[in-house]
Amino acid sequence: MYSPALALALLIESKSLARSRR
Repeated sequence: MYSPALALALLIESKSLARSRR
């Protein structure tokens, strides 16, 4: 089962992490 909410949360976390790392 694929959840859109989960993908969204992952995307937000990835973006936040990338921003913090850079």
